[in-house]
Amino acid sequence: MGRFSWPPSPYYGITFALPSFRYSTDGNFSSTVEYRHANADGAFELQISYRLEPILEPRELVLQDQPYFRKANEECGVPHLFGLDPYEMIGEKIMACNRRQGGSSKDVYDLDLWAGRPFDEGLVRRLAVLKAWTDRRGQPRYDPTGLLRAIQPASFRWGDIEGLVPRRLANDPEQICERVRTRFSFLEHLTDGERALLEDQVAHREHRLFEQLRSEARETAAQVHH
Repeated sequence: MGRFSWPPSPYYGITFALPSFRYSTDGNFSSTVEYRHANADGAFELQISYRLEPILEPRELVLQDQPYFRKANEECGVPHLFGLDPYEMIGEKIMACNRRQGGSSKDVYDLDLWAGRPFDEGLVRRLAVLKAWTDRRGQPRYDPTGLLRAIQPASFRWGDIEGLVPRRLANDPEQICERVRTRFSFLEHLTDGERALLEDQVAHREHRLFEQLRSEARETAAQVHH
């Protein structure tokens, strides 16, 4: 397809272009986005999944304060974000680790970052179960015990995150995997309802149970965020 440029006139002196974009059969869209300004130019990768609806209600998110925000406020403003609930993000990362065993280590590294933060373990466990049910994957099925056992250095490509991992951790994948296995060991402590839903993750018959567990998850999320 031809090159697509947006917007028709520069946005605060910045122009954008999509030299190529791709749709996958898995319900994903990705594109390279190029940007150009009088002072700089570059590119980044944009990926959008429209395959599944989120489990929790999207939330307004706050950007971490940065030194350049004062200048940005004077010129074009700091964007307001509306996106996935942080608990939904953790659930997505658990599912990504389960799907991509043998692939990139970025997902397990992201879980390692979450491991250093406080969160409601029951809600994370519930989100992982709910997302496994909506994923409807026969292989690999989501089995918390099997996933934790598989989080080993040999299960992932570590060269993919060389630019992300602090230098002191660059040669210690075992330390990253051990922290994730330890911090997320609670994933095995399933309730009866969660266990029943996981057993149905391929057959997909337990719609009433799914709605019940999702409603409880949303109630818990509303409480932990206030």
